[in-house]
Amino acid sequence: MIAKKIILALVLCASAAALGEPAEKCYTIENVAGPDGAALEVGGMDWMPDGRLAVCTRRGEVWMGREKEGGKFEWKRFAAGLQEALGILHGESNDTVYVMQRPELTRLVDRDGDGVADRYETVCAAWGFSGNYHEFAYGPVRDREGNFVGSLNLSHHPDDWGGAFMGVAPGTKYRGWNFKVTKDGQFIPWAVGLRSPNGIGVSPDGEIFVTDNQGEFVGTGVLYHIQQNHFYGHPSSLVDNKDWRPDPKATTIEELDKRRTKPVVMFPYGKMGQSQSEPRWDTTGGKFGPFAGQIFVGDVQIPIVMRCFIEKVGGEWQGACFPFLEDKKLQGANRLLWEESGSLLVGVTDRGWVKGASGIVRVRWTGAVPLEILKMELTPAGFDLTFTKPLDPATAGNPGSYSVLHYHYEYHKQYGSPEMEKTPVKVRKARISEDGRKVSLDLGQVLAGKVYAVEVKGLKAVDGAEVRNGVGYYTVNRLSEP
Repeated sequence: MIAKKIILALVLCASAAALGEPAEKCYTIENVAGPDGAALEVGGMDWMPDGRLAVCTRRGEVWMGREKEGGKFEWKRFAAGLQEALGILHGESNDTVYVMQRPELTRLVDRDGDGVADRYETVCAAWGFSGNYHEFAYGPVRDREGNFVGSLNLSHHPDDWGGAFMGVAPGTKYRGWNFKVTKDGQFIPWAVGLRSPNGIGVSPDGEIFVTDNQGEFVGTGVLYHIQQNHFYGHPSSLVDNKDWRPDPKATTIEELDKRRTKPVVMFPYGKMGQSQSEPRWDTTGGKFGPFAGQIFVGDVQIPIVMRCFIEKVGGEWQGACFPFLEDKKLQGANRLLWEESGSLLVGVTDRGWVKGASGIVRVRWTGAVPLEILKMELTPAGFDLTFTKPLDPATAGNPGSYSVLHYHYEYHKQYGSPEMEKTPVKVRKARISEDGRKVSLDLGQVLAGKVYAVEVKGLKAVDGAEVRNGVGYYTVNRLSEP
């Protein structure tokens, strides 16, 4: 079996082969065997208190897996008959889980201890359900106070915003909202203006972040920091916001733009996924490589896992995204979860988003540090790029080793947006730090409202390693103070 696993394992380092980095130095990725005869179209994953892996699926099942020697899981079906479960959370004990299905948040309980749920309890169903195929529900996660947090997709239903077809179907409420549910089942509308937020995560300090997918009023995929009563850009959901003045259907695009909360990170369409999924913070303390504290994000269209570095500028979060791993085994990367060992489990799914994707893959760090842009920080005159290794000063200090351009996405009612007004930016100076790991790029000035794409070319580490992923995209909402 061990020999077979080695043969099946795909050992890679993103697109390392093309960059000259020996693949075996970085990360390995391999399939995790699922239940015999069952397709794990993963909608959610969580660890039970006793160490079992709880997995809910888009086919409406919940499976419990207990890891055995050699990394294999022994599976047992815990529940079935749910409607497209897209999130799961362990409960108060080993016999209870919470699952988000389309029409409700459900509590599943195994009362007799046989490993199968025999009680299905509705915790909250305040949003209604019309049967529209696009009425996904995501979550739950828990906030600092122990409330459940979730998000609701808009329906694929015509509305009155002149060609936008992501409205609110009759008989439903709070489509496009982020919400909370108290421990006793009380529904609290929290934030509004989302479109298709297939990804909700909690930062280590308890803040809620959500990904949203490109479409009407969403120029490209984004990561939002969710704050109470904030509006995130899609006007359809404003029909359930009683405090919005004037009438949302009379609000102009210009006024909506002024009042919306901008994304923390914008993911360039096609280059950094197409339909972003769950954000997951690296809480492994360095067991997964040099990226501890950063955010990993999957995508259900392009077989990629991305990485984000964010920082506070002017009191608000903004930052950069980078490619991390790209391989066909990651097709449909819908949910992410850390193992105690520091490995990353990636749950993939099919169901109309991609064809033939299901199951779980495991990504392990081999211990070798790849040469990458670790951080991209805004400065008054440009950006500081921190790398994972000390750089060769001859190439790192050469302004010609860096290519920079900026552009923006148009906020409008049409589906998506091209990269608007692409403008090359000259790198005036590239100053390298004493330890060789940080390069300060002097661009003269930085413009708010732009995405800055920075690509490094020809850089090498002192040890001779070449750059594995040499591009970063920084979303500038606010400028750095001098």
